[in-house]
Amino acid sequence: MYYDVRFTEGKEWRQVQVILPVSYAENELKLLDRPTLMNLAKTSESNKVAYDEQRFIPKGKEVNEEETKKLTEFTNRFFELYVKNDEKLGLIANVKGLEHATLEKVDITSLRETGQGVYDVRGTYQFSYEGKKSLTSNFSLQIEATKDSYFIKKMNGV
Repeated sequence: MYYDVRFTEGKEWRQVQVILPVSYAENELKLLDRPTLMNLAKTSESNKVAYDEQRFIPKGKEVNEEETKKLTEFTNRFFELYVKNDEKLGLIANVKGLEHATLEKVDITSLRETGQGVYDVRGTYQFSYEGKKSLTSNFSLQIEATKDSYFIKKMNGV
């Protein structure tokens, strides 16, 4: 899908084209990869906002090594089920998977405990359809500890 987007920066109007790689099947539209921005015009203005690399990482505390290992294993297992839309997916999350894909790898970039037994996990996962070109997508998961495992409360904010 292709969008022509107009927006303002201060008092100036800017225009950019956005490409969303999607798949449409059985009346469902699925985003396959990260959006791509095209034709950004150069500007002579400098960025006056101070960059804070922690800005989009939720507040919380570091997770100990044992819990990190468990959450990493759970996240990998979740994505194995998610890319196949396996029937067992419903046991650990209330989301619909991609169907007929193969998981290649999961990279966790941030893992924080944001509340009592509630974890924020962020990173990327790579998958492919029928062994063809790999697709990479960002993810954010809100995971809640259960009696003997975990449950995905939210995926990508939903």
